[in-house]
Amino acid sequence: MKKLLPLLSVILLLSVATGSAEPQPYIKPSKSKPVVVNGVEFVAATTAQWILCWKDPNKVQLFITNRTDKPILIPTFDRFGIILKSADGKKLPITGGRDITFPTWPIRLDPGETYCLCGTSILRWQDDEPKTKIREFSYTDITNMFSICKPLVTGRYSLSFSYNNSKEKAAEESKKVKDIAIWTGEAVTNEATFDLIDPTP
Repeated sequence: MKKLLPLLSVILLLSVATGSAEPQPYIKPSKSKPVVVNGVEFVAATTAQWILCWKDPNKVQLFITNRTDKPILIPTFDRFGIILKSADGKKLPITGGRDITFPTWPIRLDPGETYCLCGTSILRWQDDEPKTKIREFSYTDITNMFSICKPLVTGRYSLSFSYNNSKEKAAEESKKVKDIAIWTGEAVTNEATFDLIDPTP
């Protein structure tokens, strides 16, 4: 399996849940059901519990698998985007940007190969104030693009990824690599659910 610290962005589909969960003394993965678009499979993954701590164990990942019988190139630069929604379908505000841009290479996947895009995710107290019990989530991809969502409170949420590579963008990529097909299309993964809970006192 090939791994990449990506250029990637996330869709967090957020749904508030009643009640609260207890922190578990282990990390349990949570994955979405696979979505296959034009021969490529997309799976969102995270940890089943998001707990605020100094060394944040909450991972946000996208697994991409080539389900065709030929090699495919997956471009990674500015192909992913974040959407945050509440349980009632309303978009949550996102801020962010990029002060320095790092270019990224496309990924070659042979038949059956998988790679993982894994950016840097951080969950922290909003304004560094634990008394508010309000958190903010930030995600930074390998291009140095960061996205911030706040405020977040305890409850049940779900994570998804989106990806888009148009034929026009693929045509530009094909000028650099002529012997491998470049994947085109739009994909949105299914949801990987997780609980945002309070740390142990």
